[in-house]
Amino acid sequence: MIMGGSQYCADDETAIEAYQLRADVCANVSAPAKPRLFSDSIAFDEKDTEGLDQPHNDPLVINLTIYDFNIARVLIDTGSSVDVIFRKTLERMKIDLSTIKGRPKPITGFSGETTMTMGTIRLPVQAGNVKHMVDFTVSDHPAIYNIAEGRVEEERPTCEPVISVCIDEQHPERCVEIGATLDEDLKKKLVAFLRKNVNTFAWAAEDMPGIDINVTSHELNVDPTFKPIKQKRRKLGPERAKAVNDEVERLLRVGSITEVKYPDWLANPVVVKKKNGKWRVCVDFTDLNKACPKDSFPLPHIDRLVEATAGNKLLTFMDAFSGYNQILMHPEDREKTAFITDRGCYCYKVMPFGLKNAGATYQRLVNKMFQDQLGKTMEVYIDDMLVKSLEEKDHISHLEACFSQLNLYDMKLNPTKCRFAVTSGEFLGYLVTHRGIEANPKQIDALIQMASPKNKREVQRLTGRVAALNRFISRSTDKCLPFYNTLRGNKQFEWSDKCEEAFRQLKEYLATPPILAKPVTGEPLFLYIAISETAVSAVLVREERGEQKPIFYVSKTLTDAETRYPQLEKLALSIIMASRKLRPYFQAHTIVVLSTFPLRSVLHSPSQSGRLAKWAIELSEYDIEYRGRTCNKSQVLADFLIELPEDQMQKEIRPGIWELHVDGSSSKNGSGVGIRLASPTGEILEQSFRLGFKASNNEAEYEAIIAGMRLAQGLNIEHVHAFCDSQLVTSQFSGEYATKDDRMEAYVKVVRDLASTFEEFTLTRIPRGENVDADALANLASASAPPKDPALKRVIPVEFIECPSIQQSTALAISTRSQIARQEKALAESLETSPKDMEMTEAAEETESTHPPITTPITEADNPSEKDHDQDASVPMETDGEPEYGCDKPWIDQIRAYIVSGELPCNKWEARKLQKQAARYVLLDENIYRCGFSGPLLTCVEGQEARQVMEEVHSGSCGNHSGGKALAIKIKRHGHFWPTIVNDCIKFSAKCEKCQRHAPKIHQPTEKLSSVTSPYPFMRWAMDIKRLDAKKGRWADELEGVLWSHRTTPKRGTGETPFALVYGTECVIPPEITSPGPRRRLLPEHEDLNDSLLFDELDFLNERRSQALIRIANYQNAAARYYNSKVRVRRFREGDLVLREVFQNTAERNAGKLGANWEGPYKVTTVVRPGVYELATMAGKPILHSWNAKHLKRYYH
Repeated sequence: MIMGGSQYCADDETAIEAYQLRADVCANVSAPAKPRLFSDSIAFDEKDTEGLDQPHNDPLVINLTIYDFNIARVLIDTGSSVDVIFRKTLERMKIDLSTIKGRPKPITGFSGETTMTMGTIRLPVQAGNVKHMVDFTVSDHPAIYNIAEGRVEEERPTCEPVISVCIDEQHPERCVEIGATLDEDLKKKLVAFLRKNVNTFAWAAEDMPGIDINVTSHELNVDPTFKPIKQKRRKLGPERAKAVNDEVERLLRVGSITEVKYPDWLANPVVVKKKNGKWRVCVDFTDLNKACPKDSFPLPHIDRLVEATAGNKLLTFMDAFSGYNQILMHPEDREKTAFITDRGCYCYKVMPFGLKNAGATYQRLVNKMFQDQLGKTMEVYIDDMLVKSLEEKDHISHLEACFSQLNLYDMKLNPTKCRFAVTSGEFLGYLVTHRGIEANPKQIDALIQMASPKNKREVQRLTGRVAALNRFISRSTDKCLPFYNTLRGNKQFEWSDKCEEAFRQLKEYLATPPILAKPVTGEPLFLYIAISETAVSAVLVREERGEQKPIFYVSKTLTDAETRYPQLEKLALSIIMASRKLRPYFQAHTIVVLSTFPLRSVLHSPSQSGRLAKWAIELSEYDIEYRGRTCNKSQVLADFLIELPEDQMQKEIRPGIWELHVDGSSSKNGSGVGIRLASPTGEILEQSFRLGFKASNNEAEYEAIIAGMRLAQGLNIEHVHAFCDSQLVTSQFSGEYATKDDRMEAYVKVVRDLASTFEEFTLTRIPRGENVDADALANLASASAPPKDPALKRVIPVEFIECPSIQQSTALAISTRSQIARQEKALAESLETSPKDMEMTEAAEETESTHPPITTPITEADNPSEKDHDQDASVPMETDGEPEYGCDKPWIDQIRAYIVSGELPCNKWEARKLQKQAARYVLLDENIYRCGFSGPLLTCVEGQEARQVMEEVHSGSCGNHSGGKALAIKIKRHGHFWPTIVNDCIKFSAKCEKCQRHAPKIHQPTEKLSSVTSPYPFMRWAMDIKRLDAKKGRWADELEGVLWSHRTTPKRGTGETPFALVYGTECVIPPEITSPGPRRRLLPEHEDLNDSLLFDELDFLNERRSQALIRIANYQNAAARYYNSKVRVRRFREGDLVLREVFQNTAERNAGKLGANWEGPYKVTTVVRPGVYELATMAGKPILHSWNAKHLKRYYH
């Protein structure tokens, strides 16, 4: 084995020369001072040459662990351009040689001899604590070494180089890190800015004043139902006890804690050793956290923050100095944070780590501090702060805005954790760069360097590390399923060979993880889906300059029931899974689902299951398109694009007769064939093939029909009707022409053999003019120049230009707020439904535009002064230029076109509206049906057919003159539907002559209440008139009793009796004579006191009267509000036709209760005043007297 290949370039001559050119350019650029790289290395010095004769030129030969084998005689040759492993070594390692990939290449050995390699193979190599995946070139040339290696020292850097600069000349040790590759001018400005803001950093805990308590403080909000808990003191070892005491001394010195006596809550400290060997001291607030309800303040979504960060040219990463400790505890809650030590009990004055809602409190603070910068120039997640700039020149100004807020709130930064003006860095567990989002190299290395798990706990550690990288792992559930199976149930742990193989493949995959792209607002995103026996997976990608880049990988393990779903339902489930996990992307972008299966037809199939119907409705919320998948445009997606493995494919017979159009073409540039396969439901498959051999025109025609038949055979089609414009092919196939050429005879035999595999196959000759589609596809393949690489596949996307490139004149459409309000109110009144008739509401919603407002030209009817024209006119009638009924507008063909071929309107909002509505429609025998909520499929009708349905159901032989809404429900239950069914039924029933004449009388008031403050006496005596029953002729004799009763009874409107409002005190009534009260018992003996009290009451009398007047006004207003709430204003204009209420003298004789309630129609001739009108018959004869609106109603005709 020879190891020495460069990781920076490939091993071909062109790549090496290009790398040398880049190296020469870098050599001419001044390197930054002392760049710091994070790497581990394995070095060899003079100590390792002990025992050798000096001077020596012996090669460096070591032992390495490769693929879990200890390999001796590994030559380290740093001058080698490739890492070489020999075939005999692979055979002794029992590695299958079929895993060797790539094409053979020539390499030159030590002696100058050139030999051909067998390809390349990737194997894990471990040297000390460093482990890497290495691409070895496999050679069959004999050698004395097993392997030749030259790169065993490098570890993937997690960050770009940085340099340390001093920002305080008086304290040279005060340094911060900045990007090492910055432009010199930008570097000077950045250093000057940092020196100016040196006080923004805390160099020690004493430099941290804390956030003003008036700005924020942490409150515990302990549930009072929880009983305080005092934990028993735990014993600590000497080393841990010393660490606790040292931490207490430090916190006391900086003023973060204080001693406390008699605390109600008491916790113990917890000491944990950190990676650097130091101790971390925390407090166990478990009991306190249980008593505190969760703060629901939302934390930012990590994936959204990372995507917002990627793609910027300069980034600054900042961390607050002991961030939580900069926020003070609320004074009333400090003692609840008490903890016990060897030296006493202490409580925190600042917010400590470990409290339940500390993160929410901190996020609330930073959101308030940086409210103007968040999402624009900054991203903040709790105490992780980042300043970003799309342009380098703007970065200093963005930092100035950030630091001004930090200084305003007195928040201090930790200089050791800040890195300024770099192009990449670690943020929230990801590596963000200008290229995109990368997996954290530390997380990848931690997984690659893991040994095979030996128990369930180690498997859990493995799956946890995989979960952190799930976004980057294609079909992660399939890759990791063996790990998950070892954790299921209570079975004994077993790490099988299958688990080991999956573990090895996962490490190989993560050795070169994909770089994830950042979606651009408004662009369409593409979704690839894949299924297996145990999981469904998806990857969301974006296309940039013809290359597809992944954004997010998702997957889901199938439940036991889901594993039994049909294959097409699993594909639909994968889309549902992706829409739920990637909901923000589905809401913000158009999603194009790329698949080789007719998913749109499956989701709209009349034989769909209940699951598919539910999923179709759920997906109708989003803007989703379904397109056929051609070929992947990214090597990163190659591993993903396996939708249905052949061993899982179930043979699905496709019913109906499929039409196959084929054509062949031959030219000087080459030959090609075109195929157009159409399904009975209108789905079309088109494809061009370029023939890689010379062929005559007749041979090209035969190749076309053979390729088309094989395509139909692969799709399990049994009935094919083929069309071809070649008379020779069709006649030789039918036997009319003889075959005099051996090649033609062989072609005929192949075609007949293929035809015998179909239940029905016919071949018909058609004119070339009727075969233009296949002819164009054939010419596309044959007429173009041959590609340089014959194996190269071309993809020619056919897109749409929706609008002309020039501006067109548009008519001005104006809408007023009052007009829109009236239209919305009328629609709302017509759509009041019960839950079981929910589809009626949805039908009405389909008549509205999803986004644009209702716009119509302004007419005289929209005059604001006539806004109360007629509240009774809630029946939606036609307007100028509009059809009488909504069903007169064609609507079925649009839905049929979308279900069959995916055709959408050009307008974006109309297209989204159609996609959402079409989820509830299916195509069956060329007819459109709607899936109802409460019944079977509903037949969709339009035009005259819908009118006939309304007329028959309303007034036909089985009709009962149902009202608008009831009529619509009855039609729906009889199995018919159209989108405007509710409004159309309201219009139809309103125009029915019989319904109008026999409609119930209207008892609602038509005018508002006019209150009378002083009604005539008998209005108030009405309650006492019953006393005159026996003496109606001598009513005056009873007048005194009635008046006495009226004057001594408290009134609801005033709250007082009329007597008290006149004399200031209540009168003495007869019961008080027989049963004296206090004033009758005591005051007669004190006449002066009685007079004094009466005078006092008279002094206060005016105030009581004023209060009574106020009560009267309030009472009248309340009565008016109640009365006016039932008012339904009816206004008419001159020329309007109305019906008049039937009175006793105008009623039809002997009709009884079956007589009409309204008569007419009459014409309004004069508007006397609002609500009062003069009428005339249709012949023009005036009607005597004026008529109030309460006796009239509008007549529809």
